Amino acid sequence: MLVSPNMLKYGTRTMLDDRTLDDLERELRMPVAVGGADLGALYRSVLDGPEGVYLPSFGFSTHAIKEAAKQH
Repeated sequence: MLVSPNMLKYGTRTMLDDRTLDDLERELRMPVAVGGADLGALYRSVLDGPEGVYLPSFGFSTHAIKEAAKQH
């Protein structure tokens, strides 16, 4: 899952509601990464995947994404 950098406190992995991206990953049981701050950066994040995060191609169900993430 990609989240907007606007959801985070500047320079941290903590969201504005004081929850962390790690908290969100545990609750959703899937990788969470920060997407781009502008449309071009978001486009690159979606197509190439955020650095260090495996993203399967489009057309996968949420279940398939979770299963694929377990394998990586």
